[in-house]
Amino acid sequence: MQLLTQVGDPLDWRSIVLDKTIIAVGLCVFEHDLITIITRQVPQWFTLHKLTIGLISAPSTTQVGLLDIEMMLLECSTGRAHPEAENTTVFIMRSSISPILMSKIVGKNLVLVLNCIHTVPGKNRVLFWNWRMGILKTVSQPTYQIAPPYDY
Repeated sequence: MQLLTQVGDPLDWRSIVLDKTIIAVGLCVFEHDLITIITRQVPQWFTLHKLTIGLISAPSTTQVGLLDIEMMLLECSTGRAHPEAENTTVFIMRSSISPILMSKIVGKNLVLVLNCIHTVPGKNRVLFWNWRMGILKTVSQPTYQIAPPYDY
């Protein structure tokens, strides 16, 4: 995908269509043609329960209202699963809150910052992945507040 060079050049926008709510995006286009899309959705078991009411037991009240938060690793140019990633969908967490998220990719490392400053103080996390291998290298729980992600 190339940027336009002149006014009047034809626009050829590509889109990535998902059936989930997008809550954050990270880019590493020039180095890896990589886009990370972080989504949230009602867990599969809850959707199944709604479809088969009466056939299975109701979810407990502690499970109602939870959201699955996942990260997809895609090629920015095609929107397809990134061929260098062993696991192109990474489960991050199941949560009743939707944290503010930031993702940054440098080389084979991906850093994901979960900022819960306005919802659940003390639940902030910084996660470090090898995005190619799908290996979570470390999880840090900062003892200080993480600034909102206006710019990073």
